Amino acid sequence: MLAAFSLCAVVSHAGGLQVGRTAPKLDTELADGRILFSRQLEGKVVLQYFWATWCPICRGELPQLQKLYEAYQPRGLEIIAQSLDDDPSAVLEFWRKGGYTFPVAMRSDETRAGFGPIKGTPTLFLIDRRGTVRLRRVGTLPDGALEAQIKALLMLQTQNGHVTLILVPDQLFASRVVVSDRNLRAVAAPTRSGSYILIAESSSTLKRIEAMLM
Repeated sequence: MLAAFSLCAVVSHAGGLQVGRTAPKLDTELADGRILFSRQLEGKVVLQYFWATWCPICRGELPQLQKLYEAYQPRGLEIIAQSLDDDPSAVLEFWRKGGYTFPVAMRSDETRAGFGPIKGTPTLFLIDRRGTVRLRRVGTLPDGALEAQIKALLMLQTQNGHVTLILVPDQLFASRVVVSDRNLRAVAAPTRSGSYILIAESSSTLKRIEAMLM
């Protein structure tokens, strides 16, 4: 039986997991039998995407999710497609024919309890590096909106108690905006890869930086 195994007690969200809440930490058995451990998701931006093979919107969005996965997985994005279908073999065949490479699982009872009821497909939860739900959406998003949210969250990291932003060259405008505000008390430093690390001194600074970027 395919299942997801909780590392801690799963709190049931009758109305669904809300923005601002901590996402459940689950070890997920994928449709092919492999286990995706929750520790493998620590420090990553995670997109939990609830879908079905019979959902036309989902079928149209999956190729776009594959492109996002290929572009941003090396920078810390993980996408988990949670299928609402009944037949895992049909889901695996659909996945193979589509050429999708990001993880796919059959929604388990633990996942149902942790994320709450799914009232429409697709439903997505975008979770930041600290495990907080930053976006919950039923249905499709405007073109480019999901990618913009993912890019913003990928810039945020926490290292040794300091909040950092990882800025690639095409995002240098963000470092100029932040550094120009002396009240934020943040310092930008270049890295060998050509990106910039923005180091902030407090969580309140993080919240202000996040508000400017989102």
